Amino acid sequence: QGPFTCSTDDSIYSNDYCGIALGMPNDDHSKVRPFLDALLGNGDATGPWVNAGNYYSLTDIKHAAEDYLHGRTKLSAGRDAGNFFLIYFHDRLLDIKLSEQEAQDMQMFAERFLLASVGFSIIPGALPKKRVQYTELYRKAIERGIHQGRYPLSHGGDALLAANALLDAVLFAMIPALTGIASAVVGVHLYDLADETLDWTLHSDLGRIIMEAVRVYPPVLDVPYVLDGLRYSTFVGYSGFDRSVFGDDAWDFRVRLDTTYEYSQLLRNWADTALPLHGQPETSHVCPGKSLSFNLLLGYLSALDVPSWMEGPRGRPELKPSGSGPNFWDNYDIKKKR
Repeated sequence: QGPFTCSTDDSIYSNDYCGIALGMPNDDHSKVRPFLDALLGNGDATGPWVNAGNYYSLTDIKHAAEDYLHGRTKLSAGRDAGNFFLIYFHDRLLDIKLSEQEAQDMQMFAERFLLASVGFSIIPGALPKKRVQYTELYRKAIERGIHQGRYPLSHGGDALLAANALLDAVLFAMIPALTGIASAVVGVHLYDLADETLDWTLHSDLGRIIMEAVRVYPPVLDVPYVLDGLRYSTFVGYSGFDRSVFGDDAWDFRVRLDTTYEYSQLLRNWADTALPLHGQPETSHVCPGKSLSFNLLLGYLSALDVPSWMEGPRGRPELKPSGSGPNFWDNYDIKKKR
């Protein structure tokens, strides 16, 4: 819907703003992309890597997840995964310490904010006020990083723009995507959909299960962008159901590729094939957090030891293909097997 204005530094304080970094105009994207790449580390999906003065790797994520999960015998498949992802992300990348309640509150805010904003360029009600509070939290963290020489940004407006872009990426991409995929992978186990020859303890096999879940249960269906003052959305999530690419049973869960790399090249919603235009890096809006996100999922689900859990008292989730579920608002309980 449009037309509408965006890309002004103070736009986050009004109801009229551009939204997620994926849909930013190139001028704004070019300002914040170096920061996002440095912070999130768009590198090898198996790590380890060093970025923004912080060390975080698959091993570090798994150890942190083991500490988080220690002693827990009951979980909400989506919510508790989301709590861990947010706590780890803010601690390691922004030096922001979130409690479990604060992480839970942020998930709830993302849920309400996303539902309220679907199809609209103006967010109604009091939600923007809370969004401004989160943006200020991010801006201060980014400013600290600038002073310490960790982030490639100038002072002032760019930090605010970067905070705006990062928050929207967390609200509209990270939270729904990671919690949705984690929930789906646990659901795959509960329905016994993964081939029995797959070893859940092997990162290579677990990674393929994760990528097949991305294909069949895409939690983020569309990639928004702005062109000539209008907002468009491409439903790339449905690319996983292309029978010419994935076979006649493309609507069924079946780990069908030998490596995660093959999945990354064939899934348009993974977007590894999205190349810059005219040699300008900022024109490629490939998610800078894909590798970190994959590691967060792999580390958490490895620490969880998915086969050691069973459905909770409310039963299994409803698994449907084509992005109709599960998503981050589809929470179900699981309990540890005795």
